[in-house]
Amino acid sequence: MTAESSESKGCKPILPDHVTVGALMKTCIQAGQADRAREVYKMLQEYSIKGTPEVYTIALRSCSLTGDLGFALKIYEDMNKIGVQPDEMFLSALVDVAGHARRADAAFEIIKDVRAKGFHVGIMAYSSCMGACCNAKDWKKALQLFEEIKAIKLIPTVPMMNALITSLCDGDQVLKAAEVLNEIKELRVRPNEITYSVLCVACERNGEAQLALDLFEQLKVDGVGLNPTIVGCLTGLCLQMFSYDLSLGNIIVRFNQGKPQIDNKWTSSAIMVFRQAITAGLLPSSDVLSQVLGCLRFPHDSSLKTTFIDNMGISCDMPHHPNTNSLLEGFGEYDIRAFSVLEEGGLLGAVASTSTKYSQIVIDARKSNIYTAEVSLLSTLKSLKHRLAAGARLPNVTILLPTEKKQVDLDEREKTLKLAGRVGQAVGSLLRRLGIKYQGEESHGRMRINGLTLRRWFNPKFTSAPSTGAPVELLPLPSRLAKGIADQQRDIRSLSL
Repeated sequence: MTAESSESKGCKPILPDHVTVGALMKTCIQAGQADRAREVYKMLQEYSIKGTPEVYTIALRSCSLTGDLGFALKIYEDMNKIGVQPDEMFLSALVDVAGHARRADAAFEIIKDVRAKGFHVGIMAYSSCMGACCNAKDWKKALQLFEEIKAIKLIPTVPMMNALITSLCDGDQVLKAAEVLNEIKELRVRPNEITYSVLCVACERNGEAQLALDLFEQLKVDGVGLNPTIVGCLTGLCLQMFSYDLSLGNIIVRFNQGKPQIDNKWTSSAIMVFRQAITAGLLPSSDVLSQVLGCLRFPHDSSLKTTFIDNMGISCDMPHHPNTNSLLEGFGEYDIRAFSVLEEGGLLGAVASTSTKYSQIVIDARKSNIYTAEVSLLSTLKSLKHRLAAGARLPNVTILLPTEKKQVDLDEREKTLKLAGRVGQAVGSLLRRLGIKYQGEESHGRMRINGLTLRRWFNPKFTSAPSTGAPVELLPLPSRLAKGIADQQRDIRSLSL
């Protein structure tokens, strides 16, 4: 029933008030209908409703949906005309609209104008202003606001500081962001997971590996828990730095009780982060697992392989006897710690395990990362080595690999070609380095290694050492394992005497 029809019947019409208008606008906003909410807002003037700051704050929220700063400023102007004093909620919402419009300068002007009118500007408005700087990716304005907040001795909130640090990190000012972190801790503002996540992501993007490790130590002191983002950034940075050292030939391999082990800061750090993540109850992702494994690669250096052979007490000419890889720890490709890391990942479900108990062994690397696929293959070879030592027959091994499709034009006709993916190329290259012959092509997505081929590979035959002409003493694999066990037992008995 309209107001006119009510009057014609002698009834007094029920006019809307600010509560009615506010409820209608809120309903429109919840339905995502910002335009209709603005139409409802016009009822305030149509029915000469003065309203309260709350109803104008609701109207501002419709502007946040679209980032309509112009209409938001009109609402603020309407309030000033009718003498409604804005409260902190309204000011915060108004500045928030400027943030959604990516207008940090407008947010500062609003706060300046409000303060000039003598209105109180509280922490909520400043927090929204910092959010506006973050949305606008204006780290200089964010720092300026931080200085103002400190000058008026306002205690910042954690979300406000997270917005500041995000602004700095988005502007590639990660070192300055780390300084700000120390400042806010002096103000007794406690950082949280978001704070450290933003910083670690920025460190990875800017290659600040050492800073990321320092932050890792700080978050433990601050009692902040790990999360997948932080762990992934740390292991990713460790892999970056390890790969850089590897390219420069700066990887040191030491022998620990006769076993080669990589002595590298980034390898140790990657393993440490991986272990602590598991201790914290986190399930390592496939990417994290691959990154840690990538930090356990041996350099492809012939002199290093010669050192491995010499350390085993075998004298042979490497160019004439390249198939000595089966004798080496980790087959001369990976630190043996890679096998335990892969096993842990398999137990936690981060990677599918390959069983060597069946007559046909299938390694499915179609969804694996490069380093995970390589170590999975080496781990299978390690299991088969023990199986052979026990006198069992070796089965065939099938490796499933991912492929890529590419459209090419041949004779004015489009044809689809299957190409080997990066994982397939890496696995094929690994087998060639090991000297293991295989059937199939990487581009076909399937490779097969014959069990007899593996048996021969595990038992390389050396006729003589070319440099001396003397025969090389190399016992069969079962005898070598038995001899090793006997030596260990003798050492134990000698220690107990």
